[in-house]
This record gives sequence, structure tokens and C-alpha cells, in this order.
Amino acid sequence: MPRQPRIRESIDPEPGGAREARRVWLSAWKKWAVNESPAETPRPLRVQLRSAVERALAHFSPADDEAEVRDVVAGVVDEAQGEFRAEADRGAQAETKRQLVGETAQILAAVLSQFPQPAVTAMLQRPGYSRLVLTERLRRFLDQRLTGAEPPERILEVVVGWIERRLAEQPPVPSWSRLAINVRKAVPLVTAASVIALQNPAVRGAVVKHGMKARDTVRAWVDKLTPPQGPAKP
Repeated sequence: MPRQPRIRESIDPEPGGAREARRVWLSAWKKWAVNESPAETPRPLRVQLRSAVERALAHFSPADDEAEVRDVVAGVVDEAQGEFRAEADRGAQAETKRQLVGETAQILAAVLSQFPQPAVTAMLQRPGYSRLVLTERLRRFLDQRLTGAEPPERILEVVVGWIERRLAEQPPVPSWSRLAINVRKAVPLVTAASVIALQNPAVRGAVVKHGMKARDTVRAWVDKLTPPQGPAKP
């Protein structure tokens, strides 16, 4: 008849001995690590922090130098805080991107108002270039292109460049030379209504602040598309 395996009971060498002492010691350091973290640290990250402290102290005991143990735990806390800040930044960027993409129609209207209006009007009347279609195309473009970390000036550059490419796809506007001469004299400013419609204060401020720069961009765009003038007839 086979012998049953002998089960050895684990007994601490003394009541409340080394195992219990280590548990209390480890709990104290995990509590210290959580207290060193920002109060707004989410619960899942606090759980991860406690687990990280436990792993970091796997080869330490209450008998080890307290200063050394504190340095080890502080390093775990610093690393966890770095991950927390990175997660918070990613969340903030995602929210900023969501707001910007949600305001695509307002951004498009604000920037379109800086281009020669006859050219814009002609483009919006063509199949596949209506304001609704352009808004959806620009929304998809911004959703793929933006991260949410871009400064407002960079967002405007991206949108202006996208609109320039759409206008470049259009057939020449009739009497373009005369139109270009008039546009050079007075490129339209951003309309007050389009600026007020922008809910993002950073983008709204950038549109106003960089209005002159945008006008210079449009002038350069007009100069690039203006047919060269032939010699004056006698």
C-alpha cells in the first residue's frame, strides 16, 4: 500500500515571529509609498504601486538599513509618479484632440474666411467640395494627424496647408489676374462670427493673434497662382 505524502506544517519560530514582522514592515512601506503619491492617484495605480513596492523589497527584510530601503521605495514612487503624469498627459491630449476635432466646422469657417472669397465660393459650389463635405474630410484629416499636444499655431498651419491644397485642386477662377490684384490690396480678415464660434480659447486666441501672418500666407498663395503678366501692349 503506497505511503501517503507527509505534509509539513509551517510554524513561525516564535509567536508573531519573522513572517508577521516582515508583513507589518512591508505594509508600512507600501503605506508610505502611497502617502508619497499625489492624492488624485487613481485606485488602479495605487494597487500597482503597492505591488511594485512588494517586488522591489523582495530581497530586503526589516533588518536591512532603513535609509537604503527608503531609497529603493522612493525610486519606485518616482517611477510610478512619472507613469501617472504621462498617463495624465495622454488623457489631457486626447481630450484636447477630441475638442479640436469636434470644432472642425468652426475652424474651417474661420480659416476659409482668410482666403479670397470668390475662390472659396467657387470651390464650395463644386461637387465634392461643399462645406459639409470639406468639413468631414478635414475632420478625418485632423483626427489622423493631430495628437492633441500641438500648439494652436501649429494647428492653424496644418489647417491652412490643407485648405491651400483643396483650393489648388480647383480650376482657375475667371479673370483671376484682376481678382488677384484686388486681393493683394485687401485680404479678408477673420470674421468676428467665426472667431466667436470657436469654443477652444487657445485656438480662438491664435486665430486672432496670427491673423496678419495668415494674411501674408494668403498673399503668397495668391502670388504663386497668379498668371505672369505679359508685356504691356503699346
